[in-house]
Amino acid sequence: CDGMTCTTLGCTDHLIFLSSYRVYANEQHPITESAPRLYDVMNDEDLLNNETYAISKSKCEDYLRSACRGQPWTIVRPVISFSKARLDLLLYTKDHLLRAADAGEELLMPAMVRDYTAGLDWAGNSGKLIAHLLFKPDAIGEAFTVYSGHGMTWGEVAAAYQRVIDLKIRWCDTEEYLATRTFPTPAHYWMWQYDRAFNRDVDASKILRVTGLTPQDFATVEDGIRHELARLGRSV
Repeated sequence: CDGMTCTTLGCTDHLIFLSSYRVYANEQHPITESAPRLYDVMNDEDLLNNETYAISKSKCEDYLRSACRGQPWTIVRPVISFSKARLDLLLYTKDHLLRAADAGEELLMPAMVRDYTAGLDWAGNSGKLIAHLLFKPDAIGEAFTVYSGHGMTWGEVAAAYQRVIDLKIRWCDTEEYLATRTFPTPAHYWMWQYDRAFNRDVDASKILRVTGLTPQDFATVEDGIRHELARLGRSV
């Protein structure tokens, strides 16, 4: 974010700034758009000085609010938005999931997060929400968590993958789970420590009110998984 942002705003009717739900700390449940951010409340100097995703996005948000006040911008904070390019189960990626399912191998999941709401949605839902924010007067100068409100837990997401691709899951304690994980950089560990290990129960009422959409306008996570696997040529 720099001075060019406000200059660019003069050339568009509505600028959408892509932030992330990962800006939120674990301070408020359910999470609303005014919930404290990591940047606001954390004392971890290493995180604040070196993390380049959630912290950087928070700084950009603050720049828009201060330097570009009164101009036509909207901050969007999508949850994890999966598609054929990425399928997510906690820290597991598409390659992990499909390889394990094909080989009949079990994946470990920490029981700690089993009943936590997953910060996860189908990319088709996320795109619909953002599209319906465009040019809405009530969206200007505001932040929105991009989330359709399905409220699935990680346990329910895991069960969906078990049904769709016969993925084998074993729930274990957190120490055993982390012993199987590698964190090649601090950024990989921060994704776990300051996001996936948090309960991401989001209040979607603000974005649904402004877009005029309802939960019935969206696909379920399981339907999204089936759709994207079919796009990958997988039998579901």
